[in-house]
Amino acid sequence: AEWATPDDTGDVINGRLALMAAFFAPLLAFPLENQDKVKSFHVPIKRSFGRKKKAKTLEDQPGVYTTIDMKDYRTISYKGVVKIGDPPREFEVVFDTGSADLWVFSAHSRAKEMEYLHTYNSEASSSYDELNEGFEIMYALGNCSGVAFRETVKLGNIVVEKMKMGAATKFSKNFDNENDHSDGILGLAYKKAAAMKSSNIVQKMKSEGLIDTASFSFILGGDPSKQGYDGSRLMIGPPDYSLAIDNKITHVPILDGCQGMWCIDIDAVLINGVDHGLCTTGCTGVPDTGTSMIVVPLVLWPRFAMILTKDASCSIDSLGILCHDTPQGLPVFSFVLGNTIFNLEPKQYIVADGVLGFMPSKLNTWILGDTFLKNVYTVFHMDNYTVGFAHTNSTGYWSPSMNVSRFQLFLLYLSVAFVSVGLLTAMYTPCKQYFTRQVPSRNWNRGPYSYQQANLAVASPRPRFDTGIVRERID
Repeated sequence: AEWATPDDTGDVINGRLALMAAFFAPLLAFPLENQDKVKSFHVPIKRSFGRKKKAKTLEDQPGVYTTIDMKDYRTISYKGVVKIGDPPREFEVVFDTGSADLWVFSAHSRAKEMEYLHTYNSEASSSYDELNEGFEIMYALGNCSGVAFRETVKLGNIVVEKMKMGAATKFSKNFDNENDHSDGILGLAYKKAAAMKSSNIVQKMKSEGLIDTASFSFILGGDPSKQGYDGSRLMIGPPDYSLAIDNKITHVPILDGCQGMWCIDIDAVLINGVDHGLCTTGCTGVPDTGTSMIVVPLVLWPRFAMILTKDASCSIDSLGILCHDTPQGLPVFSFVLGNTIFNLEPKQYIVADGVLGFMPSKLNTWILGDTFLKNVYTVFHMDNYTVGFAHTNSTGYWSPSMNVSRFQLFLLYLSVAFVSVGLLTAMYTPCKQYFTRQVPSRNWNRGPYSYQQANLAVASPRPRFDTGIVRERID
């Protein structure tokens, strides 16, 4: 691997990575510090913020309250439908754990001219409640501003009245992406991170007595060659342990001092099972469904990228990593969360055309974006301040619908073959005797043909479960 410069990368590397960066721009839904009028926050990496919130007792209840199917665009963005107003109108929004506000495009903005976007018009809704307030939100690669109000919002089969939200009258160009567009963002972080100083919709559901547990979870599809509805979904309610391998979910406490964000400790970052000391001074991570890639702190980026690609033919620059013979030479990448190792094989972190799902940022925290989250089952407990992670066969390249069904089809063909051979074998002697006019022996067994089927176990591929961490000496 080489650290690329404009002179030695040429138009291909710069063009591809620039295109990917521009493409992912609206998907980095992670608010930044800005002027006083903007609700700001800063996620520290120092261990001084390592004090964990005291967890409340939460008894997981069977089943979920409601499920919302999500549309996948090549595993780099996931969106679902929310209904707003009376009469209700559908808006396709990004469900974003990296922010806390709900907003959609206003009919009084340039979005009205874009046929592929849905816009909100307060005059068309009888449940509109004016607040005479404005809002402004700064994200990692863009911003939006507009008017705040209260409205009736339906998510899944749950209706929330007087939900505070916004209509964006101004927004940066990176929110306008015709190829992968959305009508707004539905934030799912805590109230303290909200620019509009309001609870997210799940907290609002609980405060209104509509649900008993403020908890939600995600299963995200993981095939970069596909798009559309592929089983990705947001589930409001207690975790579904049937989605976790061996019914095991690792719950990681969120950190205090992160101003409403889902900040957690990262125990270690491993490459081929080796700890290269990237987190010796402590690493903080934010699981963020609104960010496409795994975002690496800029101070760690050069060393991280060189270690990751040392045995592969790749080019590295300040935008990302482009590999030429993927996945040859690429290692297994792992996060250690709550003393549990979560591995990503190369095919799980290659997002498109040799581009790896990692990018640098000036933020001093790792962002666990969709490149990681599409390969695990993730549970966000608002009541007891934890994020749960589980190995799963229900997402990504471990989808039962992709692997088990083919295996079952193979078993069907194999069974038909066995039965066919058995019948032909059983019929051979009597048929031969009949056509040669021979009388069958009295000892001939006329009973039905029987055979013993092999007890074949369905072995769906799954991420490897390493139990040990190899520490590398840091000179």
